[in-house]
Amino acid sequence: MRIPRRRAHAVVGLVLLVGACGGEDEGELRFGPPLPALARDLTIGLEEEDPHEFEQIEDIEVDSDGNMYILDGRARRIAVFDREGRLRIAFGREGEGPGEFVWPHQLAWIGEDLAVVDRGAVRISVFHRSGALRDTWTDPLWQSVVELSSVGDDLLAVEQRARREPFESRRYDAVYVNLVRLPGEIVDTVATWVDSSVVQVRYRALAARFGGPGLTQVRAPYGPRGVWDSRGPEILHGFGNEYRIHRFVVSDGRAHRAGDVSHDFPTPHLSAAERDSIRKTIADLDERFDLDPRMPIPIPRQRPTFDRMVLSGDGTRVWLRTFRHGDPRLQMWDVHDCDLAYLGSVSLPREMWVYAVAGHALYTAGWTSLDIPYVARYRVPADLASPAEGCPTRGRDP
Repeated sequence: MRIPRRRAHAVVGLVLLVGACGGEDEGELRFGPPLPALARDLTIGLEEEDPHEFEQIEDIEVDSDGNMYILDGRARRIAVFDREGRLRIAFGREGEGPGEFVWPHQLAWIGEDLAVVDRGAVRISVFHRSGALRDTWTDPLWQSVVELSSVGDDLLAVEQRARREPFESRRYDAVYVNLVRLPGEIVDTVATWVDSSVVQVRYRALAARFGGPGLTQVRAPYGPRGVWDSRGPEILHGFGNEYRIHRFVVSDGRAHRAGDVSHDFPTPHLSAAERDSIRKTIADLDERFDLDPRMPIPIPRQRPTFDRMVLSGDGTRVWLRTFRHGDPRLQMWDVHDCDLAYLGSVSLPREMWVYAVAGHALYTAGWTSLDIPYVARYRVPADLASPAEGCPTRGRDP
């Protein structure tokens, strides 16, 4: 799931961070062996002399020619850059008319066209790669979609719906991974679960400023989360509590289970120092929040196996962000081929958010020390990049 950018989001920026990572002994920092670090070969919006500035990067898609389509949600526009970082075109503006946006936040390819979900306008718009508007559909579905990816001529739309439990201070988010056909017909539900790691709490400052109960959300640390992505006729889905990926193949408008793949990779346990750090963070939050003692924030004993999934544009590589390395300064990504055979691992700076993988490049966004967003492209080593011959098993029957 994409939960990017430094901004006010459905989950306020209060994800509990841990100050020490590594071994089982309290206070000891013990990391895995050094991982190959990806080399950055392009940035947009980072240098002072760079004329391109972004306000809030929501999503990035890449076409077959290496052009980058960067959705700036706050600017309500999509800027298209070529592989050298030169601006080619920009389209979209604030408004509710055709080709305009209120709160655009997701991109996905439908063939050669680009679909844009606008949660604020409760609609999806489809543009040609040139920026010309092809069509727009309004449907309540698009208000709850938090992630979008392509499945041939259809879309994989992930909904997040709130539901209440008996205690007012706790809200669970129900997540639905749906196969959707335009203009907004759900033709199949691939998976659904309840995200119990999000705790709703009362925030005194919000209540004082806006009135009411002042409710906001805090995500429990290292809670297992569902991951998903899709390319071509295939959908991959898994949960962070085990290193297992479920594979589906779409045919006749339905997603058919096509097997599971698992790996026996160890998941590091949290050290005593890490658990103490989480307790301290919760105590600090308790000074600003009215935490309901009947619904305490859970403290896990180990990290999840993974918490993000990104498929390459041609579906031949599967990238999973994992926690086996343990170094808090880095994020570790496992790379698999289209049959989910493990190929290797690489590292990235922790602050970079990965949006897309295409060919020999990884496309990310980050922030400067002044919280100015920028785009960065990293080179992928040849042994981990998408092969020219594609996936030899693509198109097999479910």
